[in-house]
Amino acid sequence: MNFDISLQNHPTPMCVHDLFQARATATPDATAVADGDLQLSYRDLDARANVLSLTLRSLGVGPGFVVGLCMQRSASFITGALGILKAGAAYLPLDPADPTKRLAMLLEDSQCSFVVTQSGVAELLPAGSWRTIVLDKNGTLSGHDSGMRETSHVKSDDLAYVIYTSGSTGRPKGVQITHANLLNLIRWHIRAFQVT
Repeated sequence: MNFDISLQNHPTPMCVHDLFQARATATPDATAVADGDLQLSYRDLDARANVLSLTLRSLGVGPGFVVGLCMQRSASFITGALGILKAGAAYLPLDPADPTKRLAMLLEDSQCSFVVTQSGVAELLPAGSWRTIVLDKNGTLSGHDSGMRETSHVKSDDLAYVIYTSGSTGRPKGVQITHANLLNLIRWHIRAFQVT
């Protein structure tokens, strides 16, 4: 799977989804994600993420929320992460292969109200107070892209994602990553590895 994004000529500070949006506006027909036979242009990926973002916002999701993202590695995962970020929330990556007990602990500890998932994975999720939003096999959600581009007043110091430690030395701990932290990492990758 390939994912192409460039930071050149963008002012700082920005959020990750703003960076994506700038690229999608500049090169809407370029390939954004390639996953096997599935190739999504920036326009297509943006439209899919916008539908998910609108759905999440209609449910009250915004800055300060953590939304679980339980999917196999795929283009759908990228759609889910981007849609959650566009809604203003942080995503919590969840490995569907993890034991049910660990998934339940992570969802409870992070206080997730929603989990974005895909068919075939949704039934692996433990029961709890969270609501699932299931993307179809192509990573889409029924709905229409309204062309919405505004985000929920997300700032660079808002959370982008939360990732948990393995818990090998005790209870797993959530590590909170802000948009500014993530952009610093991306900038370092670009410089160190000449990512284009």
